[in-house]
Amino acid sequence: MTVRVALGLAGAVLAPALGLALPAPAEAAAPPAEVRVLTRDQAELIRTGRVRVAVTARGAVRLRLIATTPKPVPGPKARVVTGARDVRMRAGSRRTVSLPLRSRSRRVFETCGAVLVSARAAVIRGTPAHMRAGRRLGPDEERCRAAPGAFAVGAARRSTNPAAGERLCLGGYGPCPNGKGRTMTGIKDDLYARAMAVSAERGDLILVTTSNVGFFAAYKSEGLGIYELRQEVARRTGVPAGSVLVQADHSHSAPDTIGIWGGVPPSYVRRLQDAAVDAAVAAWRARRPARLYAGRADGPGVTSSYSAPPNVGTDDEFRLLWAERAGDGRRIATYSNYSPHATVLEGSNTQASGDWPEWAAQLAEAEHGGVGLAGVGTLGREDFGAADEADARSRLRRMMAAATAAGREVPAAGGVAVRTVFLREPLAQPVLALNRLPEGSVDAGGYDLSIDRADRAPWLDAGTIGTYAGAARIGDLFLGFSPGEPFPQVQFYLREQGGVSGPRLHFHLGATGDFLGYMVRPASDYPQVAAEGGGYLLGCPEEEVLRQTGIPYDPACPDHWTLMVSPTIGTHVACTIQDAGEALGFEVRTRDPECA
Repeated sequence: MTVRVALGLAGAVLAPALGLALPAPAEAAAPPAEVRVLTRDQAELIRTGRVRVAVTARGAVRLRLIATTPKPVPGPKARVVTGARDVRMRAGSRRTVSLPLRSRSRRVFETCGAVLVSARAAVIRGTPAHMRAGRRLGPDEERCRAAPGAFAVGAARRSTNPAAGERLCLGGYGPCPNGKGRTMTGIKDDLYARAMAVSAERGDLILVTTSNVGFFAAYKSEGLGIYELRQEVARRTGVPAGSVLVQADHSHSAPDTIGIWGGVPPSYVRRLQDAAVDAAVAAWRARRPARLYAGRADGPGVTSSYSAPPNVGTDDEFRLLWAERAGDGRRIATYSNYSPHATVLEGSNTQASGDWPEWAAQLAEAEHGGVGLAGVGTLGREDFGAADEADARSRLRRMMAAATAAGREVPAAGGVAVRTVFLREPLAQPVLALNRLPEGSVDAGGYDLSIDRADRAPWLDAGTIGTYAGAARIGDLFLGFSPGEPFPQVQFYLREQGGVSGPRLHFHLGATGDFLGYMVRPASDYPQVAAEGGGYLLGCPEEEVLRQTGIPYDPACPDHWTLMVSPTIGTHVACTIQDAGEALGFEVRTRDPECA
């Protein structure tokens, strides 16, 4: 005989697990029994391998019991995490039932966040009925807290693909008037917000990488931007907002979240921001005891926009940071850090992609597992220099293998610390006056000509821009971060010239915390930038005059002068990073007089 049982919202999923058929609709009645989860927390559940459930019967009844948790992705509302148990109950009786945890379900409870567990009971003989009760099991605090001399690391990723049919402009190369030009026509590589959370006995850090041409600290639309993103992550994790670092990959094949080339609707920035928050929180909750490793490799091939000094040298160092589970060595996360622009895919491409940072993340995940992340370094005036995507992927694979082979464990004794500093810079370049235009105020032939960054204090106050820069420490590693596209001289100053001494490796996270364009350093290198790119918006007509007169010239015609806050911002950012490094315990051997 087939017994029909009312299973409610999750019936379609749970009926097969319970071995029962779906019921016909019936009038509501008092349930014949009550259930209650007794298991106190995840530590008890993992230790015993069982979910304890209290059952109280009002009348004689036979029940089938299981336990479920919500699914983390859209779809059916619950997943079964235990085996089923059948129990016979007398009227007025009470029993404690232990439901064995399925082996593959253990990972559901190896998190550093609360997990809702529901006990579900269905009558298998008698009048159909079902009962349910839930309890949030807190994390194993001892496991989540990094032990003395150890790290705890978690990682996660969330999709930031646009909604189907949503019109977005890609950032870079040209505008997207009336749905043409650089309007996105598809998705070549899925877009993600990826996060890596690192804790030590002293200090925490959450790094989030995103795929877009630049992510502002704040937008003209209230509530949007990295500042609000960091505040929300802090609210949901307890990690100080200043210890949440958010980096854009500055891919010229990713959405134009700046606005110069046509922009994206605020709804897309909201989707991006929410996904980044979710990834950060998920990474935080996924932390587990881990060992960290870091290595470097030479990455020759990076090219400069200039062919003559002083802006010729490039930062060819490839840096790798990865985390493995302390128990079994399984990879948790891999972060690649390399200087050049994400411009391997050229202007003819109109399909969304994170370019080489996304390929590096894909490669790490394919070869090692876990979550891959990648970020640009001192990318100003530097390009990858690859012939095509295949060439770029080949170089990434070689560099990753070499950095892995050269890697050494990162000692946790140095702890984890972040120093984020708010700084103000005079707004000196004329094109950034577009920041003062309201969104959508100027139609430039079918696209919106404006910069979508917030035009209110403290982000823009009279003639001054406010932004963030700073540094982080993970063991013996130094991570400087800058809010835009610093020229490699910033890294040379911090690494080779003694600006920050003592760390085993100098990572540099460009386009982090904000996005303010190019940053030259020292100021004495600025005249070349002005001379070669001052006529950029007009196509550098002076070059034709120089060519006809036979006067030597550099045919660069870069946009560096046009998209630069001021001639001194690179120096001021380098000084801020240096001061932050000193506050974190690193040594300063050289100090630029401009840092006074």
